Amino acid sequence: MLGFARNARAQSNYKLAPVGGRTTLVGGTGLAYGRDSASAFLNPATVVRVDPGRLSFSVNFYKLSVFSSKSWYQPGSVDTARFGNLSHDAAQISIVDFDTLPGSLCVFLRVADIKFLSRVDRKDIAQSQARLGLCLASVQNSSFAFNREDYQQQQGIGGTRQAQSVNQSFRRIAIGPTYAMYVTNALVLGASIHFSRAGYRSVFESTTTSTGPGSRPITSAFFNSAHGDSYDVSATIGATYRIGRNQTVALVLEAPALHAFGSGGLNHYTHYGGADDATSTTSAEGRFAMATPLRVGLGTGIHRSWGSAEVNVSYHLPLGSAYRAELNGRATDIDNGAVNDRDTSLNLSTRGRGVVNIGVGGEIAVAPYLSVLTGLGTDLSAVKSGTLTTDPMAYFASNTNRFTASFGVGSHGEGGAILVGGELSYEYGDRLAVNSYHLPARFESVNSQTYGLLLVIAGTTSYKNITRAVETITRSVDPGTGQPAPARPAPPRAAPAPDPKG
Repeated sequence: MLGFARNARAQSNYKLAPVGGRTTLVGGTGLAYGRDSASAFLNPATVVRVDPGRLSFSVNFYKLSVFSSKSWYQPGSVDTARFGNLSHDAAQISIVDFDTLPGSLCVFLRVADIKFLSRVDRKDIAQSQARLGLCLASVQNSSFAFNREDYQQQQGIGGTRQAQSVNQSFRRIAIGPTYAMYVTNALVLGASIHFSRAGYRSVFESTTTSTGPGSRPITSAFFNSAHGDSYDVSATIGATYRIGRNQTVALVLEAPALHAFGSGGLNHYTHYGGADDATSTTSAEGRFAMATPLRVGLGTGIHRSWGSAEVNVSYHLPLGSAYRAELNGRATDIDNGAVNDRDTSLNLSTRGRGVVNIGVGGEIAVAPYLSVLTGLGTDLSAVKSGTLTTDPMAYFASNTNRFTASFGVGSHGEGGAILVGGELSYEYGDRLAVNSYHLPARFESVNSQTYGLLLVIAGTTSYKNITRAVETITRSVDPGTGQPAPARPAPPRAAPAPDPKG
């Protein structure tokens, strides 16, 4: 099977990364009927649906993404007096990237209820006892890399040669406990507390040499690097309520993260020569904090003998800045030999916008131990229009909207389950690039699109199966020699009892 990557899932898009295999294959839904690793993050109340004594895993092996932009090397206006009247025909790029994605690991146990909350009328231990889970997952993840050293564009009066390198990444890892219990036969409450570490890296490098209409060749260089690490604590509470025998409604609230500590830095450098000479450098470091938005989720679904289906709507509302940085350092400007060197203090931040995402999906039983999963989902950008190019730290790398369609099959048994499938995606919008046809070079945004398909392999297994496998291996090897133990003679068989009928 092939797997194309989701290139978003970053700080600019709030939809959960591929934490749970089943959740991914049903369009990102799971507020009502989730029962995999994503349950602890989407709606903690749904972990009561996870079989206790299970180890839940999600392994997303390979990603293959196809990114294209028609005006990457000319993302903005061109200074025609210095660089000539350049054509856009050769400014496009197409990138094929092949990589791996992180997965998730969760452990679920059956535990005691909180007595003063429980109002369950009929206590069925197998179905209604509380669950405790511990999950470690990469809940936000993205990367973008581009390297090219030989872009050339020839004109009748000269030409241009560019070399560029871009490397951007964002990843948030979360770990923590989840608890859920039946309050009544129909109402389930759950809560999660997660400790997270978010790491952000961004590097842009570009050098240009142009022999345009001017009397002297023009050289320019652009370098911008930024990084930030933020350690935070977040809490999520959720509830599900069964209406009748077949319908369930769900509500979840995720509070903005509480920042503990963090650090970051910025280094920005530009230089050009040939059309006057100027150099500018800014380097600073200090405190850095990332924020997660308030999330409100609503869902409803039906569950019958043929399977289940549900619809989810999630609203993300940033209550403050997406990030805050308080940096101190030095800034130096050199203009035709005049030097201005000084201390600098930077108070940087940028705000996101509220977004609504929708998911529709379901799982259909086609045989007693076989099911088919499918779904559709959206992952809209939280970046405000026009803010990509105004942030010196380039915190938001892109402003893209993504649409997904997923399909998979599941095999289920008493010892566990295995799910295999993929998610097809289409992403369009704007991405940061460097405009080297302006002096000094600067950030611009370019239109881009990405096609992808993600391979998902996920499942669960019981602790009993793991113990049985270890015991089988241990019995088959002699501890003293490390060789297979000699076969033992079979015990003598007892004589058959006499036939009472003679």
